[in-house]
Amino acid sequence: MTFCRLTRAVTERIAVRLCLLLAFGCCAAEAQTVVTGQTIGCVAGKVAQLPDITIYVFDAAANPKLVDLLKELDPSAAQKDDASVAKATARYAELLELVKTTKRLGRFKSDRLGSFRNEVKKADKLVVFAYSEKDTKPLFSYAQLPAAGQAMVSVIFDFSRYDPCGQ
Repeated sequence: MTFCRLTRAVTERIAVRLCLLLAFGCCAAEAQTVVTGQTIGCVAGKVAQLPDITIYVFDAAANPKLVDLLKELDPSAAQKDDASVAKATARYAELLELVKTTKRLGRFKSDRLGSFRNEVKKADKLVVFAYSEKDTKPLFSYAQLPAAGQAMVSVIFDFSRYDPCGQ
């Protein structure tokens, strides 16, 4: 067998295998869920859209430690005494480290109008975590969203509910 015939035979085998792979869908794209939303908060004493808020999306079932820590530090359930605030502030650093090192489905930022939209791999339940990298005090919010069988989920992160405007 000459070199040309050998090259042609190998090329034909590769082409046949590639066609079979494509025909049976083993290389098909994974199913996606679109995550959309808004980030709003208090700016100069008024409720406004917040740009550049960092958004992380996780599979809730795959990250029980993260879900538990988020529940523990939930700003809406936080106590306001000095000891509780000090403990929560210390745990906030732990939360951010966990968020940044845990396997995630997506990471993106809200745009200049406070909106966000991105596609992530499908999961039965999503944890969507939002926080400001620019604030000096801990500012975060999260939502657990049922996503099984849904092509799109949406959330509004209202940071002003933790620090009401004008108060």
